[in-house]
Amino acid sequence: MSSIECFVPSMSGEDISVTVESFSRSDSFSGVTILSGVSLKSTETLRSIAEAVSQKFLLIYTKEHPLEMGMFALDRILSIAEDTKADMLYADHYQLVAGSDVTPVRKKHPLIECQPGALRDDFDFGSVLVFRTSSFKRAVRSMTEDYRWGALYDLRLRMKKIVHVNEYLYTEIETDNRKSGEKQFDYVDPKNREVQIEMEQVCTEHLKRIGAWLPPVFKEISIGRNEGEAGFPVVASVVIPVFNRVRTVKDAVESALAQDCDFPFNIIVVDNHSTDGTTELLAEIAAKDSKISLLEANTYNDQKTLELYRYIDGKLNDINANLAAQAVRNQAFNDALASTDYKFTQAIALEAERRECADCKIVNYVNSTFAPKLITDYTAGTTSAPAEVYNPLRCGCGC
Repeated sequence: MSSIECFVPSMSGEDISVTVESFSRSDSFSGVTILSGVSLKSTETLRSIAEAVSQKFLLIYTKEHPLEMGMFALDRILSIAEDTKADMLYADHYQLVAGSDVTPVRKKHPLIECQPGALRDDFDFGSVLVFRTSSFKRAVRSMTEDYRWGALYDLRLRMKKIVHVNEYLYTEIETDNRKSGEKQFDYVDPKNREVQIEMEQVCTEHLKRIGAWLPPVFKEISIGRNEGEAGFPVVASVVIPVFNRVRTVKDAVESALAQDCDFPFNIIVVDNHSTDGTTELLAEIAAKDSKISLLEANTYNDQKTLELYRYIDGKLNDINANLAAQAVRNQAFNDALASTDYKFTQAIALEAERRECADCKIVNYVNSTFAPKLITDYTAGTTSAPAEVYNPLRCGCGC
């Protein structure tokens, strides 16, 4: 069995004991290294880990709170790593969050797939990251820049195969209890500016490395600022697409309005049919400032096209309802056939498979073959008679 070495940040003695005890529930656990006085976000720390690790796999835990791994969780991760040949793995997990009475509540925290080519620096991998040591060392050796905050981001961009383990394998303590909508603008917070600049640098270097970087090319254009030039009523437009962000959209709009510019600009908010009060809030804000334009998203090019698609959707819904009802009638008909005293031959089964319109052919075949027994035609809602008096039902399609 492969072994794994774990690297965790400095914690209190009790928290370390809890974390190490949970590691030891797996046979593959070989030891733990406490990273004291260093930051896991720095390139220097990653180099230290690369020099220290000696097992085939390594685990990095990124939080400074106790971690509880599930029984044999490390063994499970390594098994998946071997089967998938993954360079990096992350897993769904549980979170302990403060409840209404301050008592911690254990909640599931599922994660999403990290698609190849994804560039988000704040992608949620959870706090437990597992690496194939050979891939980890190769990535660290190739790092030429020293980052203070973006090292883990730089590392994961260098991983060729990242596997999401869709199993709840550990429990962590969640200290940021804000809703996701309240976190999404953290990157524009002034106190995070230096961090964000470094993340952009990491991303730029990655794009250059894989041949996907496009150098910025600037071209002077006429925007009507000089006398005699035809141009635009504003120099810049801030476009904000939004859906169900009633808690945060006001801050976004007000932040744009607060910009100190020496040129005219406007704000265009495109609302994708929000249902949580966002639309009404935006209308209220737009009524107070002429710089704000509120548009309703229309996936289709014009109103007539939109109405056409709505009409088609309605017809498709009617068709689906009719097909569902027909399926019920067909099943009832089949049940009726199965309940008779006759042994139906393979010919009937083949006829059923070949039927082209409802069950008309089956009705005709059964009546002509097994007359004079009466069989209820659940497809048409009638009772068929012996062949000599039977008047075949027609569905109108000419079958």
